[in-house]
Amino acid sequence: MTDPNPDPPTAPTPLLDLPARYPACFDPAQPRPLKRHIHRDLIRIDDQGPTVRTVPGGPARREARLGVRRQIRQTLAAYCAQPAYLAALCEGAARLDLDGQRSGAVTAREAAHARARLAGEALPSDAPEDAASATAPTLDLAARYPACFDWRQPRPLKIGIREDLLAVGHPRPAIRRALVAYCSRVKYLKALRAGTPRIDLQGQPAGEVTEDDAADAQAMLSGAVPIPKIRAERPKEPTPAPTPDLPIDAPLTPENIVSGRLELTVKLTELPQPLPVKVGMKIGIQTDTALVVATLPPKVWKKLEQAARDWPSWIASLTGKLGAQAGSDAGAVVVLEQAAVQVFERKAKGVE
Repeated sequence: MTDPNPDPPTAPTPLLDLPARYPACFDPAQPRPLKRHIHRDLIRIDDQGPTVRTVPGGPARREARLGVRRQIRQTLAAYCAQPAYLAALCEGAARLDLDGQRSGAVTAREAAHARARLAGEALPSDAPEDAASATAPTLDLAARYPACFDWRQPRPLKIGIREDLLAVGHPRPAIRRALVAYCSRVKYLKALRAGTPRIDLQGQPAGEVTEDDAADAQAMLSGAVPIPKIRAERPKEPTPAPTPDLPIDAPLTPENIVSGRLELTVKLTELPQPLPVKVGMKIGIQTDTALVVATLPPKVWKKLEQAARDWPSWIASLTGKLGAQAGSDAGAVVVLEQAAVQVFERKAKGVE
């Protein structure tokens, strides 16, 4: 029986005249590869255009924004499905942005994909698979839910099926990897035709594919929109060993002690008045913590005198064995024994 009040047919979404708006990028006669994600640039521009801005806020503006996105997706899908466009996707060919400037290049995989579409051959991911050769994701959806997942003849999945899998108890990372692996295949994208029923985990109808869904799938198949990929999982960093609760201090044992030699180094930049003694010249160097007393052999003393005559500015480093230590009213006194000396000229900064 004929319905006396049939629903009016849905008018097709009008396509955008991209060549007129962006002639440096879009040329139907001699198309060149488009920048990846160029749909995002178009959406960003049109969101600020009069089609959206002049619409009052709320549901009306959201609907206008969705309409613009639908136009962009369908226009790009139609443009990128042209044989002339597919023929332009040669490995290394420059991709163009909306201003006609280079933005990336066509990869070898993208060029092979385009050649296969032109020749009407099966695309790489359409190759027949068997259980031994197929790369199974961590979560084997087809084994657990055979009424829903079929790698050979996939059907559109229910919107929100990820939440259903989470509710069953599957881990979120495994769900994401499994769904991306299943839904990014060309066979699945080709199954997303407008009006096709979607199914739930039990294989029961749960909604249908909309025009927007079908346009998105066609945009991915044509290369206008990149197909999602599974991200490599970051290796977990090893858990550091717990820091032991160390004591503030503890006595040393023989195992903690090795032999060594204690030396003392003191620096001076001026020549003191020496006190001649039987074995050399005795001098004192007052430091922040103690008075260091050293008796220098004649040869060492002459080296200091020579530096004081030849150089207007110099520094000497006395190194030797730590000798006797004593205290006095003026402070601590330390004896430096067997002193050796190194003298260096001090130059002003910027002077060679």
